[in-house]
Order: sequence, then structure tokens, then C-alpha cells
Amino acid sequence: MRISDRFIQQSKPALFVEFLVVVLLIAFADYLTGYEVSVGVFYTVPVILAVWFCGKWPGLIMAVLTIAVRHGVDLANRHPFPHPWVHAWNDGIRFANLLLILYGTVAAKFQIEAGRNQIKSLQGILPICTSCKRIRGKDGYWTEIDSYLRAHSLGEPSPKLCPECSMRHFAENKILPGMAG
Repeated sequence: MRISDRFIQQSKPALFVEFLVVVLLIAFADYLTGYEVSVGVFYTVPVILAVWFCGKWPGLIMAVLTIAVRHGVDLANRHPFPHPWVHAWNDGIRFANLLLILYGTVAAKFQIEAGRNQIKSLQGILPICTSCKRIRGKDGYWTEIDSYLRAHSLGEPSPKLCPECSMRHFAENKILPGMAG
């Protein structure tokens, strides 16, 4: 079983709590290493996972909680700042970074789901009439193959004759290619 399958089987609130626990574990490691060693990149992982498996808004809440936890770690480590506003500035930059990651993850997930939906629309058994070559859609109606492909794929049908049909067509009509006129 893949890890993502395990995440999909759990409820969103349970996953959110698990990802919050991961933030707290990262914060503990951050506290132990002190402010001299940066572990900031690790804080992005629970935010990405919260967006991916719980949604955009839980991801945003996770980003806010992550910044609050990081702020607490800085205070606990007694990180010296030259001016009080520097701590707030750093938290703001960290939050902006998490927002960029959050919205990038939302966009990536949207693109992947759109691609999956596009692939699903062309998978499976397609009932095609052996006589007229129309396709029966999910709605039960028969559609011309060109119309079906336009509606269910990104491609545009372009009528062509394959070499075998071309030879058969020209042989039946006694027309040699290049001699029409």
C-alpha cells in the first residue's frame, strides 16, 4: 500500500492533526538545533501535505499555525534580533513563502486532477457501431466519432486515408494517384 493511499483512507481532520504533529516534531528539532541551524525548509512539508490531502483552506490554516510555532521556537531559543520589527519581518517573509508554496501546490493539484479527468474520459471500452462508426456515449446517445473526439480529447480529428484504404479506394474507382483531373 502506498503512503498516499493511506492518507486518502483517513478523514481530513485526522490527517490535519497528523500534519500538525509533524510541525510540532519539526519545531522540537528546530528548538534542539538552535537558531544557528536552519530547518525552515522542513516546515513546508506539512503545509504541502495539508493542501494536497485536506484542501486549500486547511493548508492555509496549517501555514498560519506553522508560522506561530516557528515564532514560538525563536522566542524559546532566545534568538537575538537587532530590532523588534526584524522578528515580525522574518515571520512575514516566512508566511509569504508558505503562501507561495501553498498556491503552487493548489495549482499543481488542479493541473494533475484535470489531466487525470482528461485521461479518464478516453479510457475504458468505447461502444463503436461497426457499420457507421458512431460512438455511444455515457448518456446512451450515438455520436459521430469526430464530434466525440472533439468533446472528450484535446486533439482535433483530421480526416485521412491510411495507405491500405487509399490503395483500395483508388483501385475500386480506377483512379491512379496523381492522374485525377
